[in-house]
Amino acid sequence: MRKPTWGPVVKERVRHFLEASLSRADALADALYDDVDDFQYRWEDSTGQKLVVETKRRCLERLTNLKRDQIYEVIEILKTLEILEDNRVQTQGKEEWHFTLRLWSKDLAKNLSQFDREWENKRSQKLKPQGAGPALPTMPQALIVIDGQPLPSAEPEFPVGQVPLTSGFYVERPPIEERCYQEILQPGALLRIKAPRLMGKTSLMARILYQAREHGYQTVPLSFQLADRAVFTNLDTFLRWFCESIGRKLKRLEQLDDYWIAYGSKDKSTAYFEECLLAEITSPLLVSLDGMELIDFFHTVTLLMTFLVSYELGMNMQGMAIAVAKSGKNSG
Repeated sequence: MRKPTWGPVVKERVRHFLEASLSRADALADALYDDVDDFQYRWEDSTGQKLVVETKRRCLERLTNLKRDQIYEVIEILKTLEILEDNRVQTQGKEEWHFTLRLWSKDLAKNLSQFDREWENKRSQKLKPQGAGPALPTMPQALIVIDGQPLPSAEPEFPVGQVPLTSGFYVERPPIEERCYQEILQPGALLRIKAPRLMGKTSLMARILYQAREHGYQTVPLSFQLADRAVFTNLDTFLRWFCESIGRKLKRLEQLDDYWIAYGSKDKSTAYFEECLLAEITSPLLVSLDGMELIDFFHTVTLLMTFLVSYELGMNMQGMAIAVAKSGKNSG
């Protein structure tokens, strides 16, 4: 089970599950549903703070219109929030679900309002980078006085380039971030980010890499802006530089020369990734490629097809995801 994410899409899913379950409990009191045998409940105390539910997975799917994997995800998040207590003795391969919802009252609106607060508190904790030190002290502003009159202080300058994960200058664009976080966790994912310059592509990529690391991925950020012009002169040199850059960051360069003896640049790079890199690592790999606008169309297609063809053939590429960022005149 992967670690839960805390974006708006997942929040809406969890909130809907909670609302549907509480609404069903209220409706059953008035016998509005025919399949009451599949959804049994009882309030454990008179305060209405513990709702015990006994049901079946297929009933939860019908009730919430969620898929099985989504229901598992919702259950794990509610457990993390300490709202749900799993009462099942055996959790694997069982259709029966037995859990307790730890609520705040019997009132649906109050419960949902409190859930929103609990979610935001947990989300702010999860988004803080692990191991982050104390906040840096702020520098006092210099006050310049001329003829007894203080001069106005200058406005702070906006940052250029990637902004830190905790920077207040980063502007979220829901639901783009959450969609990126979800998509990049799919096996063999290919994520393409295209926008004009200075729109935050590199900063968004940094957040995608952070989320991937939180889910146990190894991450390799690679920028084509760091490559010399000579790298792009021919395909063999380009793919050699690409493989060498990633192999160095994964500390697996010792076999690259052996693979580069053979003919066929695309075959060599594909074999190096499959047999030397992906076959040896024990966790999924996310490679981010920044500055794709610097390489021509032929190099781009060759680079991506090297991996996508292998994936289609069922080779060992499912442990790898690729995110690319490219500047353009528009976001289309």
